[in-house]
Amino acid sequence: QEVRLFSGSLRENLNLTLLERDDDRLLASLDFAGLGPFVRNHPKGLDLEISDGGEGLSVGQRQSIGWARLWLQDPKVCLLDEPTAALDQTLEATIVSRLDTWLEGRTAIIATHRVPILELTTRTVILQNGRLAVDGPRQEVLAHLQKNNKKATA
Repeated sequence: QEVRLFSGSLRENLNLTLLERDDDRLLASLDFAGLGPFVRNHPKGLDLEISDGGEGLSVGQRQSIGWARLWLQDPKVCLLDEPTAALDQTLEATIVSRLDTWLEGRTAIIATHRVPILELTTRTVILQNGRLAVDGPRQEVLAHLQKNNKKATA
């Protein structure tokens, strides 16, 4: 949920490994995360200074930097905790669309309260009060949720 940023440039905050990535690769990661246009239009670009903890950036911008880091690391297994919680609906839809393709061939374990994120899953597990409430293919679980929502509002 919380992306840890440190005092330094945006470039340094993206290059967390010993690998120095070129600007094109860093900008591609920011495009994936929805920050590409902002960084390209900023006078300092990738040299934009980030304060410790990302002070001065919105929560959504910090979360987007986390998405760019994930894209750069290219993991085969991802653990995502409320991955779009700080994003507005437009950016959330963009990220979900990009993740739909990016997650192919990867395993993702996603903890979320956001229904749009469930579109990324093949199997969905719902826990209530620490107990398994529903487990099954995404479409079956979504149908179960819709049925229960209709009962609750009737």
